[in-house]
Amino acid sequence: MSMTDNESNRSYVLDGCEFVVMAPNSWSGQWMNRQQLFSRIGRYSKVIYSQGIPFSWELSGASQLFGNIKSYFKDDNNVTVDFPSSLLIRIGKIPVLNKFVLKLHSKNLVMQSNKTRVLYIFHPMFAEYIDTIDHDILVYHPYDDFSKQGVMSEQSVVEEALLINQADIVITPSLSLTQNLKVEYNREDIHTINNGVDFDAFSTGNINTQATEISSLAKPRICYIGSINIKVDLDLLYLLSNEYEHASIILIGNVGFLGQKKSVFDKLKQQKNVYFLGSKPHTELPAYAKAMDCLLMCYDTSPKLWAKYSYPLKLNEYLATRVPVVSCELSSVEGLEELVDVAYTNEEWVSSVRNILEGKYSKINAGYEYAAKQDWSNRVDAIVELLKCKLNEHKLSRH
Repeated sequence: MSMTDNESNRSYVLDGCEFVVMAPNSWSGQWMNRQQLFSRIGRYSKVIYSQGIPFSWELSGASQLFGNIKSYFKDDNNVTVDFPSSLLIRIGKIPVLNKFVLKLHSKNLVMQSNKTRVLYIFHPMFAEYIDTIDHDILVYHPYDDFSKQGVMSEQSVVEEALLINQADIVITPSLSLTQNLKVEYNREDIHTINNGVDFDAFSTGNINTQATEISSLAKPRICYIGSINIKVDLDLLYLLSNEYEHASIILIGNVGFLGQKKSVFDKLKQQKNVYFLGSKPHTELPAYAKAMDCLLMCYDTSPKLWAKYSYPLKLNEYLATRVPVVSCELSSVEGLEELVDVAYTNEEWVSSVRNILEGKYSKINAGYEYAAKQDWSNRVDAIVELLKCKLNEHKLSRH
């Protein structure tokens, strides 16, 4: 089978590169844009994925130092995952020692080759690696507006500024975040590459793979899939659970930091028609989503939080399932009202869900067709084009 033009371009550009990717989440945990992008890029390039090494204050006790004394790597989904020695600890209060430890860790992450090394950073906490990992191209790809995730420390602000000022390429997943960073750091060439979807997986998910767990839950099924934390509108979910007592309200995802919403969360857990199914492997999520009657993007859009300006992975994933979708007001759904119902008030939420349960929803085909154009392979192609331009600049500068 001959390669498509896009595949040929990916191979041409990426075959000459190797990547060191730094991100805070575990590769084997909840799949986010980090895993989706680099499991694909890894088909063409050598990719090492690392969570870095922890700070001393993150240790739960001295015994943690001896949990995994010897560093090792493990191949997973086209990527080589770094498992550093548990003896390597960042000590921010002792800069000289901290730099020494970072250099030791960095030495394990680089490969001896003549390929272009791309240092690809997803979070400001890895800014110090700029000085310890030799690289030809630096990419900074913040996946959220970190300034809205609690109070950014003075150090984090400095680190993000350093990354944005020094990066050859800066990418964000939403136009709103791009615009915010342009203003904040006075840099115009910040690129937006929206989150995508594994379209084949979500459009063809086999419902039978989770029939045992779901079949006992009454229909209709109203579902939120994603991290359950302070950014989720738990008050709305509690309202819907009371409004639709005959329906199953299903939440799929890890429970994280809830802050002052813990009391609402506890009330939600007491509802007889609310079911917490926990986190599921990314390979099973399409089947769960397709077993629902209504899918929710129910975030707290308070200006103090980061959700309003995000581009949730679930947007395109939901649309690919052909299941009706209701979303809160997000910058990522502006102009997409023909694809999803957008609710601005509790009354509109109740009304939109009711219409869906009564079969009064006519946006499924439009949403599906839109999602078909948002595959992660298209996002990889966009990154390849940015790298291609930067590689050409480097070649010209050498002559």
